Amino acid sequence: MCRRVFEVFYAIFAGMPSPDDFHMEDAEMENSLPDQKIAASPIPNKQELTTLITKVEQAPLIEDATWFIVSSKWWNAFIQAVHNGFIDDIGHICNEKISQMSQKGVYFLKHHLSEGADYQVIPEEVFVRLRDIFGLDNDARDYIPRQVVRKDGNLVGEIYPRVVHVWSASLNKNY
Repeated sequence: MCRRVFEVFYAIFAGMPSPDDFHMEDAEMENSLPDQKIAASPIPNKQELTTLITKVEQAPLIEDATWFIVSSKWWNAFIQAVHNGFIDDIGHICNEKISQMSQKGVYFLKHHLSEGADYQVIPEEVFVRLRDIFGLDNDARDYIPRQVVRKDGNLVGEIYPRVVHVWSASLNKNY
């Protein structure tokens, strides 16, 4: 990890373009699939990470916006590492403790979780940047988007979206 950071600083000081000089277009980001492996970007500085934390704390809810769920275990470790200056200690985003695989092989959010204690909800802009920097431990499990919806006149993140099952019953006409 240290060698990688050194190479990035060397590239910057040598006048060569760094990976931060090339930004993915918004359209490309919106079309990226959750199961695509995205390589982690070079480690940013403490100021950028502190700014991301502040954005999470101050971001307003906007109807139909997408936010992402991240386990509190990873989020708290991330905040602690940033505040202590040990950015190299931050691992991939991992939602193992809050996700579960169904019998059909699809991941879903475990039931009865509490915001703050079990998970943190972060705006899409911050999640995309964190994903680009640190990557996902398991793309299918750790990519948990949720919509902001209006319930009883208030904007809320729909952590457990409503699921509607529809059955069609037909009469068997055997006379």
